[in-house]
Amino acid sequence: MSLAQSSIKRYIHLLQSGFIIFKLKPWFSNIDKRLAKSPKFYFVDSGLLSHLLRLPLTWGITPPPYFGQVLENFVVSEALKQCSWQKKRVDTFHFRTQSGTEVDLILQNRHGHLVEIEVKASSTLSRKDFKGLLAFKEIAKENFYSGLVLYTGDTVIPFGEKLWGVPLQALWE
Repeated sequence: MSLAQSSIKRYIHLLQSGFIIFKLKPWFSNIDKRLAKSPKFYFVDSGLLSHLLRLPLTWGITPPPYFGQVLENFVVSEALKQCSWQKKRVDTFHFRTQSGTEVDLILQNRHGHLVEIEVKASSTLSRKDFKGLLAFKEIAKENFYSGLVLYTGDTVIPFGEKLWGVPLQALWE
């Protein structure tokens, strides 16, 4: 079964109008033509998303399938809520290359400074978790302000110049 493009657009518009989903625009510059320029969609309510995915309320040692995607959805949604009440305007984006390198959330202030945030559903980090941030840092150049990987651990870890692993609970501290 396939849906017509016009039907998909109407469904997306309906879900956005009902505040069920929201669109995160892509960040791109005219310098690099190999960037993906399509938006990402997130659920406003991660609880609803979890219910639709039929995730269990509790689990043992291993998280259920899709936990990483739900955690990303939760973090992006919460960060956008916090940006909405700031006195100074913050624009929000995501970043993805056509080869699949991505950054979950980019915050840009009116001066063009960029903070990149990647979300990992892991209690440990490695250099590969910073791959997207490093790729973006090369493109952003002097506008790069800081890169953060939010993870489920409990220690702030430096991973190079202006790159940090930060516990997820820092969103509320």
